[in-house]
Amino acid sequence: MSLKKEEEEVYRKAMEEAKKMVEKLDAEMEKEIQEARKKLAQLQESKNSYQKIYEGTAKLLGVEIEETKEKKVPEKNEEKETKENSDKNNSQQTENSHQSDSGESKND
Repeated sequence: MSLKKEEEEVYRKAMEEAKKMVEKLDAEMEKEIQEARKKLAQLQESKNSYQKIYEGTAKLLGVEIEETKEKKVPEKNEEKETKENSDKNNSQQTENSHQSDSGESKND
């Protein structure tokens, strides 16, 4: 199928506009991600301060406390690895689900 020159121009303009919007949204998303990271870092700092107060006062009072697991803010690479692992797990679960639906099993 061949397009007339006018049609081709319309589609090219639409393609360029779509590309500009994608780039604009990418930039906006990156800005939001940076703001979220900054906020998470501030929250983590506050949490650490209060954790020290909590542990210090417990020690002064001679109260035994449970140790809390420290959740750190993931770095960019860790986020990517986590997403990749999640994607792998989801595809494995989907594959296993399809196999169980069809009565197959990996042990067959």
